[in-house]
Amino acid sequence: GRGHGGSGRGRSGGREGSDGRREGVGRIADRAADHAADHVSVANIPEDFAIETDEECTKYKQEFAKRYAGYHDLDVELSANTADFERMESEFHQAIGADKAAVAARIESVWSQRKPEMQRKLEKYRRLHVDLKRIKHAVNRYVDAATCEGLGFCG
Repeated sequence: GRGHGGSGRGRSGGREGSDGRREGVGRIADRAADHAADHVSVANIPEDFAIETDEECTKYKQEFAKRYAGYHDLDVELSANTADFERMESEFHQAIGADKAAVAARIESVWSQRKPEMQRKLEKYRRLHVDLKRIKHAVNRYVDAATCEGLGFCG
């Protein structure tokens, strides 16, 4: 998925560098993200934590798959929110006079309604991103080391 920024008016999650306007309707991402947040956070483990056994490797691969599902759902939902605000922004730029003021008021209203939820989802998304990166790195290091030892030419 894309990275999500989080600054600026009218947006609450967005592609990296945008000002975070993402939202979609649905509870699947909420449940998935809440489920992922209930696990012990890999973010509490040092970035260079090591997997030492095949069993740990299997466990972390499974954990990655669970967390990735929530991460993906959040990405879809945050992307939908961004699309909504991009559409409203386009309407704003095309409007004139009183219509422009009405569109601006609608953008402000939608932003204030969505902001708390989107900020919460964006934080979950970012936390999952870090967790997934650390799990992937640890699994890859373990697999690389196991492959090296199995082939007998470790450095």
